[in-house]
Amino acid sequence: MLKAWYSFLLCWLSLQLEANPGLKVRITQKGLDYGRKVGMELMKQAVLKETFPSWSGQESFSIVKVNYVISRLRVNAVDFPETSASFIPGTGISLSVAHASATIRADWRMNAWLLKDQGGITVSISGLFIAVIFKVSRDSTGRLSMLLHNCQLSINSVKVKLNGGSSWIYSFLSGYLEKPIHTKLDKNLCLNIKYKIQMMDAQLRKHKVLSQIDAFAQIDYSLVSSPAVFKSHINLDLKGTVYPVGNHTDPPFVPAPFALPNQGDSMLYLGVSSYFLKSASLAYYRAGAFNITISKELATTFNLNTALFKDFVPEIALSYATACPVLLKLMATSPPAVSLNADICILQITGCVKVFAVLPNSTTQCIFTGNLTASTRANLTITKQKLIISLLLKRFQFSLLHSTLGFSKMSLVENFLSYALRSAVIPVINDKLGKGFPLLNLAHTTLTGPVIKMNQGHLVISSDVHYKHKEGGDEDLHSPLKMRKMVKICCSLLLLSLLSGQLNANPGLKVRITQKGLEYAKEVGMEILKQNMEKEHFPDLSGYEKFGLGNVKYNISRIHVTAVEFPSASISLIPGTGIKLVIGNVSLTINMNWNIRTWMFKDSGRSTVYISKVFVTAIFSTPLDNTGDTSISLTSCRTTSGDIDIKLDGKSGFLHNFFIKYLKKPIHRSLVTNSCPNIRSGIQLIDEDFRSLNVLMPIDDLAEVDYSLNSLPAVFQPFIDLDLKGIVHPAGNYSGPPFVAAPFTIPDQRDSMLYLAFSEYFFQTSSFAYYTAGAFNITIAEETCSYFNISTEVFGSIIPEVAKYSVTPYPVMLKLTATEIPIVSLEQDSFTVEIQGSMEVLAVLPDSTTQSLFTMNIAANTSIALNIFDQKLMGSLCLNRLQFSLAHSNVGFFEISLLENILSYILQTEVIPSANAKLSKGFPLPNLANVTLTRPHITIVQGYMLISTDVHYKH
Repeated sequence: MLKAWYSFLLCWLSLQLEANPGLKVRITQKGLDYGRKVGMELMKQAVLKETFPSWSGQESFSIVKVNYVISRLRVNAVDFPETSASFIPGTGISLSVAHASATIRADWRMNAWLLKDQGGITVSISGLFIAVIFKVSRDSTGRLSMLLHNCQLSINSVKVKLNGGSSWIYSFLSGYLEKPIHTKLDKNLCLNIKYKIQMMDAQLRKHKVLSQIDAFAQIDYSLVSSPAVFKSHINLDLKGTVYPVGNHTDPPFVPAPFALPNQGDSMLYLGVSSYFLKSASLAYYRAGAFNITISKELATTFNLNTALFKDFVPEIALSYATACPVLLKLMATSPPAVSLNADICILQITGCVKVFAVLPNSTTQCIFTGNLTASTRANLTITKQKLIISLLLKRFQFSLLHSTLGFSKMSLVENFLSYALRSAVIPVINDKLGKGFPLLNLAHTTLTGPVIKMNQGHLVISSDVHYKHKEGGDEDLHSPLKMRKMVKICCSLLLLSLLSGQLNANPGLKVRITQKGLEYAKEVGMEILKQNMEKEHFPDLSGYEKFGLGNVKYNISRIHVTAVEFPSASISLIPGTGIKLVIGNVSLTINMNWNIRTWMFKDSGRSTVYISKVFVTAIFSTPLDNTGDTSISLTSCRTTSGDIDIKLDGKSGFLHNFFIKYLKKPIHRSLVTNSCPNIRSGIQLIDEDFRSLNVLMPIDDLAEVDYSLNSLPAVFQPFIDLDLKGIVHPAGNYSGPPFVAAPFTIPDQRDSMLYLAFSEYFFQTSSFAYYTAGAFNITIAEETCSYFNISTEVFGSIIPEVAKYSVTPYPVMLKLTATEIPIVSLEQDSFTVEIQGSMEVLAVLPDSTTQSLFTMNIAANTSIALNIFDQKLMGSLCLNRLQFSLAHSNVGFFEISLLENILSYILQTEVIPSANAKLSKGFPLPNLANVTLTRPHITIVQGYMLISTDVHYKH
């Protein structure tokens, strides 16, 4: 009843399994570099053979229009002095060509008012840079697929030299041809690369993943998952199953996980699991290839007849007065068992043998039958791109089932059969095995110096590769070649290395402040400035002014601004420079005490000063300091003072008007000389606040995010862009992640004050940081399971093998471990995370020790819903798909699909809520004091997530 209830409750969680690979292929940086080297010459030849379409157009010069036609364009010379290739973890391959040059010849024809001419043209292109990133993946049929991820192009110079025609128009026409040629190259080169990659992808989709071994068997080389790209290599996981011809039923066992060594000395590593060899054994067994009949004609080392038994089994020789030919029929009763251990491969053959005498009338008579077990050692070599296996008999056992004669010594029979196996049977088998198992077929490519290393459960072939022409011998790289021939080399993708390269460090986060944001900042700033000025305590002013032969000494104290107005203020962006602030027609009302003294008289009192028509123009720049902090400085300032009117409280008359004249001068001078320095001091205070902001913000105890500037702010007319590093580090560990940020661009939107664009790289570094910190490793025990008690009884009710293994019910502990860095993918309206891991199920014994029952591989596809609360980016995880496969079992083999429901339920009710509890703590967004985001809106697009928001300042 319990099992039925679980099935009813959890049936919607049933998911399809994903198998481990039987074969692994690794291409290292060394292999990538070789592919780039060979591919460069091949591409050079392809470019020299390339044909280009004619094009025409029109350029205007003052009121004159020049129509032109460029035809018969061909490349005469090309040089790629600097090329590089690298792997982009989680994405694909980055490829580049720098400082490339080319010489192109063509025919030209032009037609202008009162002028026609034609001739030849030589175009010299220099300083060409092409950078390409393309993504590799697996298509639905298990074939390799490639997509162009990014293409960047720049051309330093295009020079045109005209030949033929009227010499006096050469200089006139050259300038008008350089521009359209430059434009055409800028526009079409990346499109041409995209087209070539699409053609390659189409060829890959036609590539056969089933390879014929012989008349008995085929190998399935399809991909079981998308290629895994790391910084130093790319891994291809292939199905690696051998089937009988025409029968593609999977074998009744699954591949065990295995790993290739962490080495990069060779170009290519091929991992062959014992599953591959076992499936081959099963395929040949099902095809009857292990059923062998040895007759007189096939026995080359001895005369196979009854007389031969004289020395081994005398009873047989005595029973046949006339020597009769003998037939040996061997039949495997089960698929031969393959065992791979360190430096040794064992093939255990279990079968039966029947020995017949061929009588003179051509009928046969059974002499005896028996069971045999033969243990053979398999020696492995590689010849002509094939894995060759040869067997050597090590041990042999025989048991008699039936005999028409009585044998005095069974050991003599065993000796004869052992001799027959070594001399006749094993050579026949080795002759078949000598045809070899075809390794991955790379067109015109041979393995050089292959080394086979046998390990527990798998063997590894490490090898370099060499490209040669199909007629034999080394390839003449100056002979004509077709680019499509290289599709299969290094899984095709390596030979695009000439087209791309490593990009400069791109930001993980972009911040855009729009004109709307600046206007709000201006309004808030003006109000803050007004409040601060009205609260400010200004220093006293004292000095003297010349008056006739004497001086008028003055002292102005207790200066206080009682009112200030900014009726006209504007703020704008100066492209490439910074921010311009203009404050116009400022008016101030100031109260102060005054004191004036001359040699003839003195007086003092209180006064009110009215200042109007003050104008201030300031330009601020936003440089990058050496720590990556945001910085601001005053680069230009100009102040013009307006009218000053002074009213002396309770005073009037000629003398006091005289005093006012001499009070205006110091006030005017102070206003002119001190306004810009005071503005500079204020900007310096703001700059100090910027520098005091923590560019490293802790997320929690495990990780922190780096919000330092990646480059100088880019100032445009409608907005200013700040490129931030946007890297999440494990707490205290600031080494860079094993991948780089891809370039991305914020859309041209200005409706909001602020835009924050988080790239896929930002989230991928988060994944890496938490993976490094072990945050994805979770233990679920009986005391932490919220919804039901998990025990061996629960598992035993579903899997009989568990019930047999653990008769007494014990609590169960589940240990979930991420085996790889979770992969983050941002697509249109979709945020997904692919998690590869393992789940070990352990029984908790009464003495608190644990005993492993079985371990599973898990592949989970999850979606994340995002929201913003309290200045933090928060997420909620939702499980989309789940796949299990059995990795190891101490209770015996069982169908893992029986457990899918309950395990899915545990993940849904325990693991996902635990992950969401962590995600609810949120990622702190870049934060300015007293500023909150208002009405933030999140949009997810290809490669990044965009937050558009207004802001609100609260004191």
